[in-house]
Amino acid sequence: LALLMVTAITLYLLFHSSDASAGSPFSPPWDKVAHFVFFAGLSCLAWVMAGVSQAWRVLALIAAIGGADEIVQSFNPSRVGDVTDWTADMTGAVVAVLALTLLSRLLTRRRAAVQPHAAHART
Repeated sequence: LALLMVTAITLYLLFHSSDASAGSPFSPPWDKVAHFVFFAGLSCLAWVMAGVSQAWRVLALIAAIGGADEIVQSFNPSRVGDVTDWTADMTGAVVAVLALTLLSRLLTRRRAAVQPHAAHART
């Protein structure tokens, strides 16, 4: 399901970026906030799809999607391909992946700490 969602969102993003009538709904600096939030969310889906041990692949995928989006926008006369947009994309991705990875490790440690106590209580 996560793979399907990542694919659908990516296709929507790229087709929307190539639409000559589609301008940005956000003005600076809110456009960077929108990039951050959108790509943080997309990174969360990709992280669920790939798993905790594949964080670097998630970041590579998001870098490629964000880069492709900016390249497509550079060919659209009503849009601008901007490296600062890509930077906001990647900042959102890194924050999301780091947060999910740290949360996963914390939960794994807690489960490991609880399991010996649960086994001892059953005996």
